[in-house]
Amino acid sequence: EKLIKRVQTNLSKDVRNKIITIITIDVHGRDIIEAFVNAKITDPTDFKWLSQLRFYWGKCPQGQNLVSYTPEEMKTCIIRI
Repeated sequence: EKLIKRVQTNLSKDVRNKIITIITIDVHGRDIIEAFVNAKITDPTDFKWLSQLRFYWGKCPQGQNLVSYTPEEMKTCIIRI
């Protein structure tokens, strides 16, 4: 609600686009969850659930920690939108 009110004010084009993007992603997430509830999807391995994941984790070799294992050039967050 705060974002909707904010986007209705006088904003720069860049800020307005950022807020509209956040609103769009949020509404999409809400709609997806509603569809899952209606379809009674409860299994976390269901393809419909997995296809909506935006973040994922890789396995770290035993005896290592992610900070020392991950090469400097690969330290990044992976997001699919």
